[in-house]
Amino acid sequence: MDTIKFDKSVCNISFNKDKSLLGLCTSSLTNTNWNGSVEIFESKSLEEEKEPSSKQSIDFYSGVTCIEWIKPNKCVVSADDSNIYLVDSTKDNKNTEKEENIYSENDDDILFKNGHHNNIISHLNHNENTQQLLSSGWDKIIKQYDLNTHSTVTQFNIHYKKVNMSLWSKTSNDLFLSVSDNGIVVWDSRININSNEQDIKSAFIKESNIAVLSCCWDIENENIFYVGLKNGDIKQYDIRNSAIERKCKQHELAINQLSFNPANNKQLLSISDDTYIKSLDIKSFVDGETTTATIENNIIYKSDDFIKTFDFDKSNNIYIGSINKTLKKIKF
Repeated sequence: MDTIKFDKSVCNISFNKDKSLLGLCTSSLTNTNWNGSVEIFESKSLEEEKEPSSKQSIDFYSGVTCIEWIKPNKCVVSADDSNIYLVDSTKDNKNTEKEENIYSENDDDILFKNGHHNNIISHLNHNENTQQLLSSGWDKIIKQYDLNTHSTVTQFNIHYKKVNMSLWSKTSNDLFLSVSDNGIVVWDSRININSNEQDIKSAFIKESNIAVLSCCWDIENENIFYVGLKNGDIKQYDIRNSAIERKCKQHELAINQLSFNPANNKQLLSISDDTYIKSLDIKSFVDGETTTATIENNIIYKSDDFIKTFDFDKSNNIYIGSINKTLKKIKF
C-alpha cells in the first residue's frame, strides 16, 4: 500500500532499528484542544496491496510530537502536555486512551513524572550506548534522562528561545548538537552550565537571526554537521571552527528534517513546508560561497501539502508524513 489516510496530521514517523516496526505520531486540533495518537505498524503489512491496519493505535488527550525507539519493541513519545510516554508494542493496549493528567506510581507509561517540561516537547533523541535520552522543549530547555533508572539527570539552559531539536553525537557519548529559534549549540553534557568552573570555550555556539529547525551529523566526519533553517537554507559547520560556514539555498520555506540516504553517505535529503523532498550532494558545498541547488536534478518528490517527517524502510524506500493526514511510500 503506497498511501495510508488518517484522521489527523502526521507529525513524526520512525522505523525501529531492524526496520520491522514503524511508529507514527498524529495530531489534530479539535475545537480548542489538541488530540493525537500513536500508531504502530508491522513493516510487512505496509508491503501488502490492501490497506494495513495498525498493530496498535493509542489515543492521547494532547498532540503527539515525536517518537523515538529505545528497544526493538519499545519506544518513547513526547506530547503537547509536556510529558514523555513509554509505548510497548507487545502490550495489548490497542485504542486505549491515555487519560489527561493522571499520574499513578504503578503506571510505567508516563516517564519522568517529576522532570517533565513546562511547555510542548518538540523532539526526543536516544543514545543507544548510554541509555541517555535528550528532550528539547518550547520552554527553551534541553533535559537529559537516564532510561535505566527513569530519572532526570540534568537540564541545559543554553538557548534563549524554543529548542527545536537535539542530537547526541554518533562518536562521543557526551557531546550533543542542539538547534533553536535563536541558533546552534554543540555542548558537552559533562559541563555544568551553572558552575563557575565551566570551560565555556569548549562549546560550539553560533547565533542565528533565522530560526534553525532541524539538524543532523555527517556520516563520515564526526566534526561536521548540517542544519536546516526556516528560510529554506541548509548550512554546514565544523565544530573545530565556528567561523567556517557553508550554505546552500535548497528550499523556499522551512526545512523540517535532514537525513542522509542510508545507501549514500554523500546524499543529504531534506523535507520542507514548500512541499518538496530534495537531495543534496554535500560535495557541492564550497568555502565562503552560497551553493544554489540545481532544481531539476535534486527534486525527489512533490507533495500536496507541508511535509513534516520521513524515514527509510529496509529496502530504502522513503515514507513521508504530511499535514494532509497521509503516510506515503516513495520508491527511491
